[in-house]
Amino acid sequence: MAGLSGLRKATSHAILSANYIAHSLKHKFKILYKGKNNFVAHECILDFRDLKSKTGLSVNDLAKRLIDYSFHAPTISWPVPETIMIEPTESESLAEVDRFCEAMLLIGEEISEIENNHELKNNNVISNAPHTLKELIADNWQYPYSKEKASFPYKTPTTIKFWSSVSRINNAYGDRVNLPNFVNNFSGDNSNICSIEGTNVIRVPFGKKFSKKKRPEKNQNIATLILPLSSYSNPTPPHVA
Repeated sequence: MAGLSGLRKATSHAILSANYIAHSLKHKFKILYKGKNNFVAHECILDFRDLKSKTGLSVNDLAKRLIDYSFHAPTISWPVPETIMIEPTESESLAEVDRFCEAMLLIGEEISEIENNHELKNNNVISNAPHTLKELIADNWQYPYSKEKASFPYKTPTTIKFWSSVSRINNAYGDRVNLPNFVNNFSGDNSNICSIEGTNVIRVPFGKKFSKKKRPEKNQNIATLILPLSSYSNPTPPHVA
C-alpha cells in the first residue's frame, strides 16, 4: 500500500530514529552491535550486563522504572541477556523519541546515584518501580525519596502520565503455578472447556498447532496456554455451577 517510495521513506525514518537514540545515549550507556562507522541499523541495543554487579539491579528493574516515565518498556534480554533493544520504527515522532531519550538519561542518573550510595541498593526509586496510584495517594510514604521523584521524574514539563494500578508480580511463578491451578470444572465432551472467574475459556496444547474446529482429545496432556472461548467457532459452553 505504501509503494516503493513509501517503504523506502518508512525504512529511512526507522533507521534514522534508531541512530538518533544511539547518538543521544552513547555517552551514558554502552551501545551493542555498531557498524564500522559507529551507526546502528533499525534497532539500538543498550548493554546492561554489568549493572547487577555494580548496583544489584537488573534490566527488568529498568523496564519497570520506565512505566513511571509513562513508557511501555522495549524488548529486554533479547537477543542478548540483560540488554534493552529499542526499535523506534517509523511511527514515532521526534518529540516522543526525545521524551524517551530524556527518560533513559534520567534513569542513568538514578543508576549512578544508587551505585554511589550503598544504602540505596535495596530500597531505591528503580527497584521499587513502578509506583502505583494507591501508593502515591496514601498518607504513609516510607521510601527514601519524594513522591514527585517516584511519579513525575521528568525535568522537562510534560502532560503525559500513565498511572500504574499494580506494582510487580512474580512472572515466572504465575506462568508455572497459578494459571494451571485456575483450570477446573471439567465435564463430559467439553473436558477442555472450563471457567476462570466466570469467563468460559478453552485450554490449548502448548507448542502444537490446534485448529479452531478441532479440540484436543480428553486424555491429552495439556499445558498452560489458555484462550478465550469466544475465539472458537460455535463452541458449546459447559454447565458451570
